Amino acid sequence: MTKIFYRNAHAVILCYSVGDRGSFDNLKTWMTEIKTSCAENTLVCLSGNKADLPDSLRQVSREMAERFTTDNGLIFNTEASAKNGQNVLELFINISKFLYLKRQSDNERTNSVLGSERTTSVLSRNI
Repeated sequence: MTKIFYRNAHAVILCYSVGDRGSFDNLKTWMTEIKTSCAENTLVCLSGNKADLPDSLRQVSREMAERFTTDNGLIFNTEASAKNGQNVLELFINISKFLYLKRQSDNERTNSVLGSERTTSVLSRNI
């Protein structure tokens, strides 16, 4: 993938197939790419696709995904299904919430550094 597509990303969704261990193993490579190409404060989450697969066809357990999430400092992980729509909307809603809260937190830090009156005028011009 061309780096220009994610160089200034605010959030990244790392996806793998719960039915394909190889796609999960490739996440390490993608994490390296994210660390070298995205800003340090880029939000990263993990999404296992094909959540509709029966357990007998799973190659990636929920515990493996949780461990990867914790080990790599990701904001959250979920499983979704493009086939039946399970958790797809929730994934994007959660990312939106995290981005909103992050922006609120960034604004509060800016307010405390610059003073609320100056910050308010600066932020209102940028919106």
